[in-house]
Amino acid sequence: MTAYLSLVGTQAEHRTWLHHNFPNQQPEDALLGLVEEVGELAHAHLKYAQQIRGLTNEEYQAQASDAIGDIVIYLMSYCTTNGFELAECLNTAWEEVRERDWIRYPDTGVPSDIKSAADAKFPTGEISGADHPGLPGETGRGF
Repeated sequence: MTAYLSLVGTQAEHRTWLHHNFPNQQPEDALLGLVEEVGELAHAHLKYAQQIRGLTNEEYQAQASDAIGDIVIYLMSYCTTNGFELAECLNTAWEEVRERDWIRYPDTGVPSDIKSAADAKFPTGEISGADHPGLPGETGRGF
């Protein structure tokens, strides 16, 4: 079984590594690296979806997995150089996003008499792309 890393612990370890290896890194350096890696993920996804370069599922999975890992590492670099805690940012965003219900309220995700998802309470549970716009398998508004 795989041992999963703690986001807080990994960012702390990453912070030490970053300051040792790139002591003069500027915030935009991490941001540009992040964008590059998102481009690599998009490229792998596009080529696999279009089946125009003979990319096998295994090759796609390897390329996508590598890009996703690099995206998170660059995101940690960006957070570190700008004084953010990635876990705190994720928790704050998830608290709001998870309360949105795009099925019941397709225009905004929340009832019209509520200003934000944080003010609304919706049922939580397992959903799939077939059940929810914006998840794999469907197109929609996303977050």
